Amino acid sequence: MQQYSCDLINGYPIADIRGRKFLIDTSLPFTLADRPLSLEGARFEVAQEVMGLTTAQVADVAGLELDGVLGANVTDQFVMRIEPEQRKLVLDQYLDAFPVEIEIENLGGQTIMHQTIGGKHMKAFLSLGSHLSYVCASEVEGLEPVGRERDVLAMIGEIETEVYELPVAIGQTIHHFKFGVIPPAMQSFIDMANVQAAIGSELLQHYAISLAVHEGLLMLDPIKKPLH
Repeated sequence: MQQYSCDLINGYPIADIRGRKFLIDTSLPFTLADRPLSLEGARFEVAQEVMGLTTAQVADVAGLELDGVLGANVTDQFVMRIEPEQRKLVLDQYLDAFPVEIEIENLGGQTIMHQTIGGKHMKAFLSLGSHLSYVCASEVEGLEPVGRERDVLAMIGEIETEVYELPVAIGQTIHHFKFGVIPPAMQSFIDMANVQAAIGSELLQHYAISLAVHEGLLMLDPIKKPLH
C-alpha cells in the first residue's frame, strides 16, 4: 500500500506523488507525464500527449501547475482510494467496505457507473478529471442553464459549456450536481459505448471513494459535511 497527499483544488483531485503533482482522471486511458512512474515496485509508462491532450492544456484549464495526469493505466492496477476529508490518495490491493456499493464496467480503461440522473437510469462514465458532470443535450432540453463554465474532458481537452443542475440519486441520497453538455465531438463515442452521462469530481465533495476496477465495484463513504 502506498499513500499520498491529495486535495481538491479548483474542484479537481490533485495528488502529490513524490513531489510531482498529478490530476487524477479515471476517464483517461493513459497517463500524461514527462517521465515514467514507479509505484508499488512497478514501472508505469507515460505519454506526453493522448489523442492531442497534453498536461499543459489540462493545467491551463484547471488553473494549476501540474506535472501530469494520472490515467487508468496506473489507477486500474490498484484499488484506488481517495479520502477528501483526510486529504489522501491510497493505492492498495484490498477493497474497503464502504457503505454505498455501485457496480461498474470497464470500457477500454474507462469506468462506467449505473446511475439515476434527473429521474432516469443512465450509464455514466466516472470522470474525476472533470469538475463538472455531463449529460447529452437531449437531457437538458427545455431547462434553464445556471451559468457557463470552462472545463477539461479526457481525449477532448478544453471545453466551454452551459451548466445545468440535475438531481443525482446515490444510495438513498439525492444530490444536485452541476452538469455540462457532452460536446458533439464525443457524441459518436458516447453512442457507441451506450453511455448517456459522466459523473465528475463533484462526487468527491460528498464521498470518499474506493475504486476496484478489476472487481467491478465502486464503494462510497459519505462525507459528514460536504466539501466546497
